[in-house]
Amino acid sequence: MRPVIDAFASEAQRHAERILADADANADTVLEEARRQAERLLAASRADGAAAARRLAAAIVADARREARREVLSAQRLVYEDVRAQAKAHLDALAHSTEAASLAERLGVVARRRLGDDAVVEPPEGGGLGVVARRGARRLDLSANALLEHQIASMGSEITALWS
Repeated sequence: MRPVIDAFASEAQRHAERILADADANADTVLEEARRQAERLLAASRADGAAAARRLAAAIVADARREARREVLSAQRLVYEDVRAQAKAHLDALAHSTEAASLAERLGVVARRRLGDDAVVEPPEGGGLGVVARRGARRLDLSANALLEHQIASMGSEITALWS
């Protein structure tokens, strides 16, 4: 009986060794697949991180450009307002000069030429240099403020060139 038991034991030992060898091979395959999967996940995560970093950088650059543009526009606006204020102050000073009456007469002639001889020509509301003329529903504002605004608007491309 001993030889039979030894044969069974020997067979069981070989069978156990085959199972262990198969298990080791299977474990190696599973570990290798797990490593490949981890590498794919890591590469995908790196790519996602790089893409997210590029998007963030683009957003930061866009924000910086918008802020810089706001600063430029604000500076341009301050210069524009300063030029306008200086011109207005100069015109306001002229309103009290000896030439103001002569200028108002000449502007009255221009207004009547445009609207007709029966146009009503008056000083601007609130006083100041220039005239405002009316004839029926038509109105012509030749006040210093209106002429200043018109002149500044007509200089748009010249003013824009200052910023370039």
